Amino acid sequence: MMENKADIGVLVPHFLMMRDSRVIPIADKLWEKSGKNKDMFIDNTFDFITTNVYYITDKEAFGQEEFMQMPGQLLLETGAGDCGNSAQAMVSLLFFKGVPSRMTFGYALGQSHRWVEAQKSDGVWRVYDTTNGHVFTAAEREKFGYDALFWVTPYSFALAKIPILPPLFLP
Repeated sequence: MMENKADIGVLVPHFLMMRDSRVIPIADKLWEKSGKNKDMFIDNTFDFITTNVYYITDKEAFGQEEFMQMPGQLLLETGAGDCGNSAQAMVSLLFFKGVPSRMTFGYALGQSHRWVEAQKSDGVWRVYDTTNGHVFTAAEREKFGYDALFWVTPYSFALAKIPILPPLFLP
């Protein structure tokens, strides 16, 4: 079912790239705008990404099928990227304010896709699809045609399909 085997090979670089400190001033501004409220911060961050990042495929933008931009590069320089670029940028912003979140590698409506899952104050994980603006609970993933394969955070990556395996924690 894996259409692009390159997706597996970029897991480790993604976890390192999510720690791009150039996004801290953006995270700080969004945090202040949110009144230091975690739930509002998640929503404002999602709105910021969906409003300010133009979707373009890596092939169109960079001439290759898989191109990894640093979150700072996406938000401060190019302003355009694919689903992975925008999802990674959102997780990076959330990371610097301590919000539990992960970039999910999987399939949406039969196509390889990446999105964000973040945990709100009520403990419920929600899907934030930075490409098309969809938001719903992670429990509704299947209902909306989303199939998670891997989760990547700034600290770890794990298989979504085999929850008995612990995440691989990295430095």
